[in-house]
Amino acid sequence: MTDSGGVAATALTATAMVDVTVNDVTVPVVTAPLPIIVEATGTNTTVSSAALGTASATDASAVTITNNAPATFLVGDTTVIWTATDANGLSSTATQLVTVEDTTLPTITA
Repeated sequence: MTDSGGVAATALTATAMVDVTVNDVTVPVVTAPLPIIVEATGTNTTVSSAALGTASATDASAVTITNNAPATFLVGDTTVIWTATDANGLSSTATQLVTVEDTTLPTITA
């Protein structure tokens, strides 16, 4: 192959290196379990993890989910905070309402 002046064209190649940095700036999306209502079993009520439920989360990287549920719940409302943290340390939260009700009538003994 020749150019318009009749000079033979030669194949030229070039190589370049590029550094690409990918930064994760997207926090995980966490969904808490639905609110629950449980019957009081005493002053302090234990709520099993099965009853509490399981949060879910989505993210581009691995996610760890934790919550701040107490070992026992008092009668009334407690907000449980679920936290999803991804492999890059980014986190987000969602809340779940746990209601402990005392609907058991007291027994009177004479």
